[in-house]
Amino acid sequence: MNSEIKEGVKGKILAVDDSSQSRNVLKSYLGDEGYTVITAEDGEEGLAVALDQLPDVILLDVIMPKVDGYEACQRLKADERTRFTPVLMITSLEKVED
Repeated sequence: MNSEIKEGVKGKILAVDDSSQSRNVLKSYLGDEGYTVITAEDGEEGLAVALDQLPDVILLDVIMPKVDGYEACQRLKADERTRFTPVLMITSLEKVED
C-alpha cells in the first residue's frame, strides 16, 4: 500500500468495470469497509484514472469495451507510476485458458 497512508486508515481502490451494477456493488461493499473507492467504466477511462489518482489497488474487469482488462493491465505494468500497484482481475470467464 501507499507509504503515505497512515496506520488505521484504509487505502484507495480503483474499480474498473463496464457493468454499473458491478461498480456499485464494489463501491458500496468496499466503501462500507472503510476504503475510498473510485470507479471507471471501461479500460480507457480506468487507465486515465489510475495514472491521475494513483490508487493503492486496482480491481480490473477482463471483458470491457475500448481497452480490455488484459491490455489495461499490460499498460499499467509498463508505466513506472503504476508498475508496482497490485491489480486484481475480475471476470466471469470460466475456462482455464482465459
